[in-house]
Amino acid sequence: VIGRAISTSELRVDIKSPEEIEVFIPCPPYNQLTVTTDSKWTGVEPHKADGTTDEWGGANMDSAAVAAIFSIWIPSNVVGAPLAADLIFNMQAGTALDIDVTYVRAYAGQSNTGDAGATQTALTVAANDDEVVKVDIKTGMDADFFKAGSAAGIAVDPDAGNAILVGLYLRYLVV
Repeated sequence: VIGRAISTSELRVDIKSPEEIEVFIPCPPYNQLTVTTDSKWTGVEPHKADGTTDEWGGANMDSAAVAAIFSIWIPSNVVGAPLAADLIFNMQAGTALDIDVTYVRAYAGQSNTGDAGATQTALTVAANDDEVVKVDIKTGMDADFFKAGSAAGIAVDPDAGNAILVGLYLRYLVV
């Protein structure tokens, strides 16, 4: 509702200014590290806790398989592309992290391959052991992809590095 009728001949319109919303989605309990010999996924490998502090938990990154898939609902009142979209990692070694990210978005009642989004490959960050880092994935979630009132999937596929994927951070405008 953006307005109200004051009388039969007058109308009052009150449009809210956009405001920023921050969302953190912990890494879901999914990865493809548990497979059988016929390459079928058979279960969920438990999250790993950081061996130094045991305070950081998430999917253990392994270059052999997709480490995580985030399923999100893009709110119906979102305006434009995200202002920030970062994957948060806890590094397990002083090695460079190299990941690929793929995206898909669809509206309810339509094909689940509605918009494939822009795949981002070779996203790298150098970090020290026991350091928390973020990887910017905003480019893959442009305004053409990040559409109000739709569902989206984000798959994280590591190519190199030793890290725990902690979660996905999003910041966007809503009205």
